[in-house]
Amino acid sequence: MKLDKGIINNCVTDPVSRSIVKGMVKTGRITGAMCLAEGAEMPEQPEALRESGCDYAQGYYYNKPLVPEEFEQKYLVALA
Repeated sequence: MKLDKGIINNCVTDPVSRSIVKGMVKTGRITGAMCLAEGAEMPEQPEALRESGCDYAQGYYYNKPLVPEEFEQKYLVALA
């Protein structure tokens, strides 16, 4: 299940937003879905998402969008 950037934007500072994220993650777990949050831009967001049970996060906090060759060089070649 993919959590939209609009849902996670304030999950660090707003308890209501954090509760919504936790509820969506819980719903995903019930249905057997893993959760991916898109739009992580601040360093505090990945930790808040982890604490909420979210499995994955993506966004500019990690990197700008990359062409496949750049992605391979940065993330796959280093692992080989």
